[in-house]
Amino acid sequence: MSAIASVIPILPTAVVRTGQIPAAMERTEFGVRFRASYAHDAFRAEDAAIAKLEAIAWEGYTTNRKTLATQAGGIGYADPDYAISTEWLETKKKIE
Repeated sequence: MSAIASVIPILPTAVVRTGQIPAAMERTEFGVRFRASYAHDAFRAEDAAIAKLEAIAWEGYTTNRKTLATQAGGIGYADPDYAISTEWLETKKKIE
């Protein structure tokens, strides 16, 4: 056994965790969470508009709609043609 091998601890095999994705929200819970940002009385005049926005958001949630603003990742990515969020790419550029 080499000197390096004698100081490197033998680690146990990793245990893969499963079943951690949260269950999808029910429509009622989604509505409560969505409307929480608009609880102030100042928004009461726009309840109909908020309801329309909530319906759009619910449809997006149930169909797993992601960001619409995407572009190819480009050079440096395993799949340069893969569509990545434009917002993410801009943020990455700022921190690099």
